[in-house]
Amino acid sequence: METTFNKDDTKVIKGLAILFMLMHHLWNPSDRTPFLEEYKLIKPFEGLTLNGPTWFLVLGRFGKICVPLFAFLAGYGLYKQYAAGRLSLAKKIKKLYFEYWKVFIIFIPIAFLFFRNQEEINYFSGSYRTFHINECIVNFLAIDTEKYNGEWWFVMGFIICCVLGCFYVHVIKTKNKYIDFAVIFLINFFVFRAVPMFIYTEPFKNIREGFVYNMFFKQTGITAFFTGIVWAKYELLDRGKQSVQSMHPLVRIFTFLLGSLCFICLRTFNGFEYWDFLTTPFYITICLGFCSITTLIYRVFRFLGDHSENIWLTHSFYCFYFTPFVKLIYGSRNALIALAITLALSLATSFLLKGFYKVIGNRK
Repeated sequence: METTFNKDDTKVIKGLAILFMLMHHLWNPSDRTPFLEEYKLIKPFEGLTLNGPTWFLVLGRFGKICVPLFAFLAGYGLYKQYAAGRLSLAKKIKKLYFEYWKVFIIFIPIAFLFFRNQEEINYFSGSYRTFHINECIVNFLAIDTEKYNGEWWFVMGFIICCVLGCFYVHVIKTKNKYIDFAVIFLINFFVFRAVPMFIYTEPFKNIREGFVYNMFFKQTGITAFFTGIVWAKYELLDRGKQSVQSMHPLVRIFTFLLGSLCFICLRTFNGFEYWDFLTTPFYITICLGFCSITTLIYRVFRFLGDHSENIWLTHSFYCFYFTPFVKLIYGSRNALIALAITLALSLATSFLLKGFYKVIGNRK
């Protein structure tokens, strides 16, 4: 295996992140889960608890680490493109929009055609009862995706990060670690400390109730994007990968398990999300060390990473929005089975989408 952090490694971490996303959405109770008691998930090993909550609830909450993982990798990739002289903001935004629209133009018409008058079993069941052209436009442009699919918020979050990231790499050109880390500390402080201090005063009421504020300034993991830029700038992930590769496989497993337990406790019980912008790359390093123990594990997560974008864009239709599929997923009432069904449906959809657009592309 290469000693530098490469595209395959990125796919592996994306594969792990998408699994965390599914765990977060399925195992962390919210208004998205079914109202009816018959669809409440029963977690195996209910007796296993961590400081009170069951392990599945803890893992569900911890699954939100998917946000800083994806954000960090996006920032890392942006700087690599910049360093290679291939960075184009317009192309990055265009590519993301095209991938988003590929799902949008198929799933949204299906939603209004077949799931308009479905039984209401959760908060989102009635999302497609009425169609308004203005709502369609703002959702199509990802300006506000709450009406059609709230999990698409990251589209605009990514675009905002790319704009700010391009500004960052063109302004902070000096190679001084202290300056770079000071800047990302200031960014994090500004986003999650300074802005909230002012935003809850009366003159800013409309802003704090707006989509952009709730989507960007309330997502603590989003600033890991800028950490990704800095780590790529100084090739720190390469050093981290080399360090874990030098470890004995058993040491890698122990490091991953102990590190995961520490991160779970810190993020779940101590509000440590504020420090995601610093801790994320370390967690990526130990996760990569674990995934690279065997070729099989590495390939499985790389495979999931190949489909992570489509899984992200489509899985929530099955577990939140389309009632028949929601019933199918939650009907077993078993948390592990629900996860397996959601993953299977999302993967099958990804294969169909890739195959469909490949055929369309070949006909041009």
